[in-house]
Amino acid sequence: MNHTNTSSFILHVSDFHLTSDEEELKYAFAALEKLSDKLISEHIQVDYLLHTGDVIESGDLYEK
Repeated sequence: MNHTNTSSFILHVSDFHLTSDEEELKYAFAALEKLSDKLISEHIQVDYLLHTGDVIESGDLYEK
């Protein structure tokens, strides 16, 4: 019997709450870069990326 691994890796991220503040954006990009580096070093291939929650921090989406 041939057993193959058919599982998928789902990366779930949530609530980035990005602002237009340059320092906060640098921090967010650095955090995502570290996550990416870790996934690569662990040889983890992300099959699906699921983002839930807020992407930007704004009471009015059209302001941004």
